Amino acid sequence: MNFITKLLPPQLQPYAGRLVLTALGLVISILFLTLGFWPTLLLIILCGGGYALGTWLDRRSTQSQNPYQNYYR
Repeated sequence: MNFITKLLPPQLQPYAGRLVLTALGLVISILFLTLGFWPTLLLIILCGGGYALGTWLDRRSTQSQNPYQNYYR
């Protein structure tokens, strides 16, 4: 959330979480209305799985460069 907070003007920074989640809710509701419930649910599940897989691959690639990095912090 810190990345998004830096993009907002100073007046809106305290409300970054509310703004992001409201926008996310708006996008999901538009998808429900245009695609329907099941296709939207499938899209959300596939996007979540892709995000999880990408995060896992990113962490795996950084750990392979320096295997002792996580042990000596």
